[in-house]
Amino acid sequence: IGIDIKDIPKVSDKDFSVTLNAYFIVKWRDTRVIVTDNFNQSLHQDNSQPLTALNLAILKDLWMPDVEIRNLQSFQTHTILSKLEGFWVDDEQNLMHALASRITFICPMRFNSFPMDVQVCTFQVGSFNYAMDKLIFTDE
Repeated sequence: IGIDIKDIPKVSDKDFSVTLNAYFIVKWRDTRVIVTDNFNQSLHQDNSQPLTALNLAILKDLWMPDVEIRNLQSFQTHTILSKLEGFWVDDEQNLMHALASRITFICPMRFNSFPMDVQVCTFQVGSFNYAMDKLIFTDE
């Protein structure tokens, strides 16, 4: 799991929430997906496999991790003409799905030291259906 935060447009002390504009990125491996044509390579980061963009229509036919964001208040995908999302695969059958999103989650806040208080908000993800030993999440 990766989250590339672009900005934090809102922190609410009324409902104890934080809103992020971010790219929400999920990566997993699926050995059934094989790419033989690297014509459409679009992303390449140093020391990593080149990524080949895939048509988003294939998502409905693939297994995807069932990601749950703990203490989630709302999750919206940014759209212009369509959803701002991408789907890629590398030569080692690692898949990456990225969504441009607006995420609002609950963050317990204490104002005991106002105006010098510090808030620590934990962004947690997990699986809705699978046990922690069956579907393991790591941060990137």
